[in-house]
Formats: sequence, C-alpha cells, structure tokens
Amino acid sequence: MPVDIRLVTLREFVRTDLVGAFDLEASKAALTEIVRAAAQCGVPNLLIDVRMAVPVELCAADVQELVMHLLLLGVDPGYRIAILSDPQDEVDRAKVFESYARERGVDAAAFRDFETALTWLCKLPSQAHRGLTSN
Repeated sequence: MPVDIRLVTLREFVRTDLVGAFDLEASKAALTEIVRAAAQCGVPNLLIDVRMAVPVELCAADVQELVMHLLLLGVDPGYRIAILSDPQDEVDRAKVFESYARERGVDAAAFRDFETALTWLCKLPSQAHRGLTSN
C-alpha cells in the first residue's frame, strides 16, 4: 500500500538569531509553511529528522510550544509524526516532543533508526508500535 510521507529536517524549520540562539517565532513560521505544504498535497505523515543537526538551546517549554503550534495549524489524530533523533546531550527532545504530542492526541513517536521510523509511518495506526518504548 503506498504511503505519502513528508521528510523534514530540523534545519528546515528551526531558526536561530545572529548569535545562534533559538528563535521560537521564526521557527513556528517555518513550521507553518511546512505543515501547510504537506496539507495541500494531502500528506498526513511527517518524518522529522533531527540527526546531525547543529545543536541549539531548545528547552522543554520550546518543544511544548512547537507541539501547541502544530495543533493550532490543524495537526490532529489523522496525522502521524515520527521524530528521528540521535540525542547528543542528556535531554532527549524527540522523546519530549512525543510525550507532549501524545498527551494532546497526536500520533507521534520518537525513533533512533530510519527504517523503524519509516515502517511505523507505513503501518495503519492500530498496527503501529510506539517508538522508543519498543525499540
């Protein structure tokens, strides 16, 4: 069964200011464009690849704000979001994103392996396993 997936890298939506500090508003604007483009194409599956991303100070509150912004954009239980990560510090922001998103009804899961993330996105929601908890 064919599945449409939009692959998004962190560099495509995380924005920083001139000194490298995370710019939440600019990042939300970029994320808005990505979600709108995916919606216009009828693509309800996002694979966000944050591996090998340039580190930025992104706190849990920023991650929560991005999840809330996705909800305002109309990302609902029909969307599936896989976050592919390789955390480089003690905070696993992908897992934080997964937790916040699930609390709000979005089908999201964090992964370390591309093939596992892709397989999860290709399964029907009732067949999908839950990200890192089963890897």
